[in-house]
Amino acid sequence: MNFPGRIARRLESSSLTSFYTICIPLFLAIFLLIATLPFSAAPYGDGEFHWDAKIWADVIRGNLPWDQIGVRKALGPVLFYTVPYIFVPSDAQDSIFRSAAVAWTMAWIFVAFLCICSAAETLGGRLARWLAAGLFLSSPFLFYYCLSVSAEPAAAIGAAVFAYGWTRGSKAAAITGRVHGRHLAVASLGMAFVLLCRPNAALMLPLAALCVCITVLKEKGFTQEARFSLLCAIIAKTIFLALSSAAAFLPGSSRGKAQSENFAYVFFHGRFQYRTEPWNWNSWDDINRRESQDYKNWLKTRDTLYEDAARRNQTISAAEYS
Repeated sequence: MNFPGRIARRLESSSLTSFYTICIPLFLAIFLLIATLPFSAAPYGDGEFHWDAKIWADVIRGNLPWDQIGVRKALGPVLFYTVPYIFVPSDAQDSIFRSAAVAWTMAWIFVAFLCICSAAETLGGRLARWLAAGLFLSSPFLFYYCLSVSAEPAAAIGAAVFAYGWTRGSKAAAITGRVHGRHLAVASLGMAFVLLCRPNAALMLPLAALCVCITVLKEKGFTQEARFSLLCAIIAKTIFLALSSAAAFLPGSSRGKAQSENFAYVFFHGRFQYRTEPWNWNSWDDINRRESQDYKNWLKTRDTLYEDAARRNQTISAAEYS
């Protein structure tokens, strides 16, 4: 009796209605389960995105002057959280702002879930859609970080939108022999938003170039599929550079680190996270990571680099890049 085969055939022939009927309750149940755990991510992440988004919302409402607006770290999360914060009274407690952020994030994470499932179906049919849904719902990471005002959920949403646009667009380009503007726009905006949320994700661009090279070699020519990937990378990089440069000139951006310095900091400490402790998701700070071996290794290397930087009259960001 080929039981797995029967399940696969049943899933392959299932309707979209049955997919939603099963997945929506599961999605909500998993979120509620993660939300009730005795531990959670830092409610406001590093704090910068939360405070910057509050300032942006107040400036938009006219409660603060324009010269207060700025970006301390990455622009993407600030734009993302400003939207729900606009609808929260300025004098509300921070917990109310966080609740609005969590509700907003969860709504978009469900959109990201649908994007991932649709991308999987485009590549491998309805069975792939179900497998993608199972993998998505079995990972607690996104649900865990959704309870925090941080860059990770926003970046994950951008990545899902990119995956949806790229799979749809590259397949359409291969079938029709032309690049479809709407798919290119979705994929490019998704990739650009990932970069705006996590600048260290810039490695996506070389990967996109690698995909183009592989496609050209495989097809023995510059196909529309390769053209789609190349245009997507170029447009995303242009959007990222333009918006990041503009953010650096906002009047309030002098309050915090420059964008290049933030990139160096994230790039540097990202080399040490999850090396020996893949299940330690605590915030990267002295309070939550005091006994962490990865954190201790980072502190040791950081202190050595900073001493070398001072001796060589080097900037901190230059030392972190080394």
